[in-house]
Amino acid sequence: MRSKRTPLLLAAVAVLLAANIWWFTRAPAEHEPDFVLAARTEGVRLPGAAIAQVPAYDTRNDGWTVQGKTAASLNGYLRRDNDRALEPYLPVALSPHASTQDFRAMLASLVDRGICSFALVQATGDRQEIAATVQHIVSVRDARGANKSCKVSDAS
Repeated sequence: MRSKRTPLLLAAVAVLLAANIWWFTRAPAEHEPDFVLAARTEGVRLPGAAIAQVPAYDTRNDGWTVQGKTAASLNGYLRRDNDRALEPYLPVALSPHASTQDFRAMLASLVDRGICSFALVQATGDRQEIAATVQHIVSVRDARGANKSCKVSDAS
């Protein structure tokens, strides 16, 4: 004679077995970063007067401004240092109150424009010269979560 609990115990065994199979065969969770910057960096010096002409990323409008006016193209603001073997880079400004997601959005905007090197500039006080570090964008996730590799545009 069978116990009334036998079907219940068999169902519990089947559920536990299925859970173990799922647990050990599931795909690993993706822990890819929102953006990747290259390990190589270069230090540059910018004249203090150039700070006024640095494109600023506007987080509210997802666009670029220079001296408060919308900048349709950033190619005219790219810098090439003749004494170094740097690829063209863009000095940029970002609000000191910007979040990590604002920074990611700025990088995505640069990647969309084919600009892979940038120097984040923070103006503090009156200075003759400002030091900045040129960073190289490897990849960035766009707003939909798609990973985009940076490819330098021919125009830049």
